[in-house]
Amino acid sequence: HEELVSRPDEGAVFLCTLQWSARARDEMERKGKRYVQTTLRGSLGSASAKALCLARYGSPVLFSDSSEDGSSAEPSPPHTPPTDTTTGPPWRGTPLSQISFGPSACPPCPALRTTATHVVLFRPHSSPPQPHLSPFTDTWDAHHVKLPCSKHCRYPVGGASVEGGGASEGPRMAQKWDLVCAALGRPISSSHQLADAILSYNSRYARQWRFDCLHSYFQEHVGGEEARSFFGSLLPRVVELALSMPRQLTHAVPLLRRQEPFSLTISQQQAACLLANAFLCTFPSRNAQHPAAEFSQFPSINFNSLFAPQPSPSGPTLCHHKLSCLLHYLQRVTSPSAPQGTLTFTRKVLQAPPTWEDSATPLGRLHVSSEGLIEDEGQGMLQVDFANRRV
Repeated sequence: HEELVSRPDEGAVFLCTLQWSARARDEMERKGKRYVQTTLRGSLGSASAKALCLARYGSPVLFSDSSEDGSSAEPSPPHTPPTDTTTGPPWRGTPLSQISFGPSACPPCPALRTTATHVVLFRPHSSPPQPHLSPFTDTWDAHHVKLPCSKHCRYPVGGASVEGGGASEGPRMAQKWDLVCAALGRPISSSHQLADAILSYNSRYARQWRFDCLHSYFQEHVGGEEARSFFGSLLPRVVELALSMPRQLTHAVPLLRRQEPFSLTISQQQAACLLANAFLCTFPSRNAQHPAAEFSQFPSINFNSLFAPQPSPSGPTLCHHKLSCLLHYLQRVTSPSAPQGTLTFTRKVLQAPPTWEDSATPLGRLHVSSEGLIEDEGQGMLQVDFANRRV
């Protein structure tokens, strides 16, 4: 599993929010999935229950996800009537005052430096983080992200005329970064012009990629003033951020492969640069999905699938909300007050994973509450996002 670890030396307490509702419960029952019925205040059948779980060391697996076809590997647990807790306090377990969190709860992190298993893509002691001073290091192999600004990144364009005649000798190869800079350097004032620009340096996918969701977002979901603000103000800043890649990422970005423990630390500005290029679909060698493709075992990075038509009835709405979230992020990272922190991505490898079902190890100190918010009661705590469906 991959982890996203923040650099601030905060404590070992994590906060997670579980939001349950009767509708979600019934839907999971209908599909035959296992679930854990958590009742902290009142009945799930009459009201939602929000649980704030704070722990020091972790906990056993709460969910056993179903297989791909929707069937459960094990039978669902019997239904247990909810316990009435309305007469007691809104929390159980260890009092929050007895749980240590914040910077004092953890020892200082070791000095940030590049090692055999940890690459740091900026000068470690610069504030705010600055890229390494050396010029762009061009690495084009199976162990690193293939960047669009690499001199090895070439793309077929048009057909070249044979000198002295009108015949064509087929497409010529051009530097893809030159195509990207030329296409994004022209004024773009609509979603259709943006789609044309993206396809100009992804021409082999001109008949496959569609941008229905992108068009409907600006034509139906947001107002004309917001659309004009995006194309007139935000998009030029996103383009500028994307085209800063040769200055922002002067060293190669390693891939975190399976069964290889490794860490990568980048600045938030470098992460923003990568995502700006993903939004503009500039990354090469990551669009083919067939099993024999070079990066078929890696998730896609270009956002063309987000712009495409969504098959389910709720698909367009979900797509629009995702785009709103993404554009809000791009608004923040291109503002004068852009975040200047750092991010560390770590792949952990377990040689002998524990058998959680048979574990007799007790939980660490645990505080469970039906009240509070991550933004308030979770202040100073490490926040863990269980993004893997098997966790």
